[in-house]
Amino acid sequence: MNEWFGIGSKALAAASGTSTSQYLLDTSILIDGRIVDIARTGFIGGSLVVPRFVISELHRVADSSDPQRRNRGRRGLAKLNELQRDPTLAFRIIDDDVEEVNEVDDKLIALGLRLKAPILTIDFPMNQVAKAQGVEVLNINALANAVRSAYIPGEVFPLRVLQEGREQDQGVGYLEDGTMVIVEHGKHYMDRTIYVEVTKLINKEAGRIIFAKPSEEKIS
Repeated sequence: MNEWFGIGSKALAAASGTSTSQYLLDTSILIDGRIVDIARTGFIGGSLVVPRFVISELHRVADSSDPQRRNRGRRGLAKLNELQRDPTLAFRIIDDDVEEVNEVDDKLIALGLRLKAPILTIDFPMNQVAKAQGVEVLNINALANAVRSAYIPGEVFPLRVLQEGREQDQGVGYLEDGTMVIVEHGKHYMDRTIYVEVTKLINKEAGRIIFAKPSEEKIS
């Protein structure tokens, strides 16, 4: 497996006589935008590569008549421009295409097979299809989950209850990293900071959810 955390991947490539790893970017990861900051940390040991057909797809999204879709496309193009302009990043655009394939995602998967290059994405269906075809996929949502604050059942921490939950009497708050915390009987503490006790954690592809209850020890 190519080293996602990149420690020494260039050195390993040099030692083995192979070229530095390259990672193919899809439209979803460019629109998401976090890849720019992740790349700047130096954790990715290799080149970021965007095929021109991915850029063409971003332009199509940016030209959409739907305002929300159009904004997403423009955001993706802006992030692409950031990657291009940052001299500290190993980034390039390639002209390689898979002309016998029509869909952009299918093209990228076929190109990943041809180049033996992993795909960076946040698109769950792309993730599943690519893996089924033998292409390595790195989903940065999984990375985000891995570096989020770790809590265990029974642990107590302060939380501001911001809104009502879906179920009766639930309140909802968020950790600094964006993790949702659902507080049983938390509705009564709306717009207050209370201490909550973790009761359960659920890990999903889209992120982590913490379930908690008001702590009897410390409520302010």
